[in-house]
Order: sequence, then structure tokens, then C-alpha cells
Amino acid sequence: MSRLKAVITTMAVISFFTGCQNPLSALKSSSTSSNTKQSPAPKKTNSVATAGNANLSSSVSIVIQNTPGTPVKSSKVIQNGNTIYYVNWSDDNKIYSISVGGTGKKKISDDSAYELLLSNNTIYYNNELDSDKLYAMNTDGTNRKKLLDEKALNLELLNNFIYYIGSDNNLSTFNTSNNSKTSLKIITRSYDTDGNSIYYENYSNKHVLNIMNVDGSNSSKLSDDAPMDIVSQTGTIYYVNGWDHNKIYKIVSDGTGRSQLNDVSSSSMVLDSGYIYYINNSDYDSIYKIKVDGSGNIKLGNDNFINFFAVAGTYVYYAKKTDTIPQIYKISK
Repeated sequence: MSRLKAVITTMAVISFFTGCQNPLSALKSSSTSSNTKQSPAPKKTNSVATAGNANLSSSVSIVIQNTPGTPVKSSKVIQNGNTIYYVNWSDDNKIYSISVGGTGKKKISDDSAYELLLSNNTIYYNNELDSDKLYAMNTDGTNRKKLLDEKALNLELLNNFIYYIGSDNNLSTFNTSNNSKTSLKIITRSYDTDGNSIYYENYSNKHVLNIMNVDGSNSSKLSDDAPMDIVSQTGTIYYVNGWDHNKIYKIVSDGTGRSQLNDVSSSSMVLDSGYIYYINNSDYDSIYKIKVDGSGNIKLGNDNFINFFAVAGTYVYYAKKTDTIPQIYKISK
């Protein structure tokens, strides 16, 4: 798709990341309201987002913890209570923390991460300085340790198991209780779990959509569609259909209710509070949201050429491909 030009909304720089004069760490807030690393096993730009004012309110938070049966997904920006943990792409993807009020900015690791996964007081991440191998540390940066000696992409936590796409696109699990690894013997480039089942692209069989138990058993075809990106919740699967120009579809886990939600090329979906947030590749890579029933399709702000975005607390945080100096932007969802 040809790019004509970016329609750039005038942005006001907000001192969200304070105590640093480096313009790379400035957060810009959009004045208008309305995840991908290259690899044989590409990561979802697992994005996270919600909305709010220029100054994040301490009453707005996402508490991330080990709730049995509830999956926890990785992201570049994660809010836990009054603290935000994030991959600082203006500082070589090093890991930082900051309060939701914009104070107390602190680098907690010199490791470079692509995505973070937070559970209780532990941050899991793939260390780009060590070939994307799986690491863990406390939220204050202490007790850093390597967990796996292979790359681990697309991190998701369910109970005590971290699911990841490893070498040769193999879907595997890492048991955080006993540090054991298990291959599910599935070749895939995209997957998601709702806590009851795993939905994935069957790379070995025409890229069709498959379903299986969370332990890797009872795999079966759910649809002939090719899911390039997948999000799911309580038995409903939303996916970017590669066989239909990357439009968003949904289907129920029993194979019924297949329907098309939008009519544009889409990527980088995030499911949040009844909405799917996504990048509209047909509109110069802008951020949109659409209700899970296909109604209420809305463009967020006027920025284009979005590199990636994340949803945390009450904002959508994002970066733009057109910035020569990396900046962090936010907009209310």
C-alpha cells in the first residue's frame, strides 16, 4: 500500500517521564480523541490500552496478579496499581518504572526487552541482549535470573505456566513452579488462550485456525481461515483473517457464529473492555477500536504510521514510525 503522507496532529509534550532532560523520554499526549519484531516466530505486538487525562489518576489502575484460570498477556507497557512498568524504546528498550502520576522514574534493568509479563512481584521478559531468552526479576530489579536458554516470544501466563513461541516456531510452556520446559509439539506463529483452550494458527496445515486443550491435547480444526493475529475471551475468538485481506473475524469455540467484524486490513489487536483495539493498515496505520459485535468502529486521534501501541491503565500508549527521535505518545481510549 502506498503511503501519501502522515497527517500529524499537533501534540503537547507532557512531562510524564520526569527527571530527565533527554527528549527521548518525553511523553506526548494527543489533543484529539475519537506488537512487530522480525523473527521466524514473530511476536504479536501484544498491545494494552485504556483512557484518561494528561495526568494519570491514581484511582485508575489494572491490578495484575495470579488469578487461577485467568491468562496474563505480555505488553510493552503494563500498569499495576499506581506503578507503570515499560520498555523504554528511547533508551534501547531498557526496562523502567514510573508512578501513574509521572514521578519516580527509575531504570530497573539494563537489559533490553521486547515485551514484559507481570505476575505479582515478578517481571518476566525476553532479553534482547541474550537472543530473546526468557529472564525474570523482581519489580525493583533485584533477583535477576535466566529461566530458559532459548528464545521465548509471545509470552502469556496461565496459572504457573508461561506459554511462548520458541525455536523453530514451537509452542512450549515453562513451569514457574519447578522451572521445567514442555514442548506442546505445535508449530505456529500466532496463538492465544482464554484460560480454557488454546487457539492457534496451524502452520503445518495450511495455516488454518485450530483449538486444543491448554495442555496441548485434543487438537482439532476450528476454521479454514488463516489467523495472522488472535485474541480470545470466554470461548469467543477474534482473529485477523489472512485469507480475506487481514480483516477481523470472530468465531465461537464450538465452530459456530463465524462473522466478519470490519472491512479493512488490520493488525496488532488488543481486546479490552468489550472493544478490539487495532492498527488499521488501510488508513495509514492508524489506531482504531471496534466493539466485539462489529459496531462502533472509531479512529483514535489523528496520528498515522503507528509502529506499535500498548494499552495500560486508562490510556493507549504508542510510538510512530515517522519519528527520527523516539517519542512516547498517549491518547484516551
